[in-house]
Amino acid sequence: MTKIKTTQAIVDGTEFALSIFYDPEDGVLTIAGKDGISDDAEVEVSLADIIAIDPSMEGIETLPRDWQAIRKTAGDAWSIGPVSD
Repeated sequence: MTKIKTTQAIVDGTEFALSIFYDPEDGVLTIAGKDGISDDAEVEVSLADIIAIDPSMEGIETLPRDWQAIRKTAGDAWSIGPVSD
């Protein structure tokens, strides 16, 4: 099972996911909004729950560990590519 962390605001629908990446510190798939994600604001969600919140995230579990998916707004398509330093 894929472990996923995000913010309560994304789960509640008050903020949209704008980036998806693997956290370099703990290796967990991370979904962040415009303000990123902090340790004290993160919540763990299931893959099924995050896809129910935003169906455009279907397939995120196949994202390679050194890649990211980003978009500028909720309506934009995901741009997927290697993480830039």
